[in-house]
Amino acid sequence: MEKITFPTFSETNGTLSVFEGAEGTANVPFSIARVYTVYANKGAVRGKHAHYRCTQLLVCLSGEILVTCFDGRLTEKALLESNGAGILIPPGIWATQEYQKDNSVMMVLCDRRYEPEDYIRDSQMFVNFKLGKA
Repeated sequence: MEKITFPTFSETNGTLSVFEGAEGTANVPFSIARVYTVYANKGAVRGKHAHYRCTQLLVCLSGEILVTCFDGRLTEKALLESNGAGILIPPGIWATQEYQKDNSVMMVLCDRRYEPEDYIRDSQMFVNFKLGKA
């Protein structure tokens, strides 16, 4: 899990955050193939899966979201707020999002299109994958 801060420009009439994805100097470290948003209320738990190949960048657009990442040995937690920062989750990381406030909104940028076979949705299958047994 890596925290990424995005350029944010504030003026009296609002704030603009920039998310550019490509090779080189862009602030999203991959070409963006898919973007989706999740809206949830306080107490909702989402995610609870890993990917074989997909890299994701989670950004909180509104509210607060506690992100928990597990690599098979270590667990890391980070609180995402709507402050122009995101969490980069590479393939092979089990991630869970716990929504801390009502009406929280998360945007997810992905380097791959939706591929159902890329998901590891069972925690024991994930552990077996990390141990080289899958």
